[in-house]
Amino acid sequence: GAGIDFVEKKGLARIYSHELRMVTRLYDAMEQMPSVRLYTGRPAQGLYAPVLSFNVAGLSSPETAALLDREGIAVRAGLHCAPSAHKRIGTLDQGTVRICPSAFTSPEEVGQVIQILRRLDVRQRKQVNY
Repeated sequence: GAGIDFVEKKGLARIYSHELRMVTRLYDAMEQMPSVRLYTGRPAQGLYAPVLSFNVAGLSSPETAALLDREGIAVRAGLHCAPSAHKRIGTLDQGTVRICPSAFTSPEEVGQVIQILRRLDVRQRKQVNY
């Protein structure tokens, strides 16, 4: 009941708008990171769930997830119960990392995630000779 009350108070459009802003900010930053490969397109109003699927060069999806977890960032790694989708995009062997900002994700938290990913990007570019 509390969840329904929250959604009714905030409104679906307002929640969606916030989530879309957060995921777009993440996407735009991650798109500039050479070692990050995004498997989702740029978020678009009305056509998008606030989820990004990505990998980092030189790391398996579980390794990336573990590194982010150590920084307090919760993501999901693997095949996400969709092996056929991963076969289609060529990630069946490693899966992907998924990150999904929510109604409760603050702009400051998105900024922290971006900084962590930037550090990881720099580290991986050095290791895989970008």
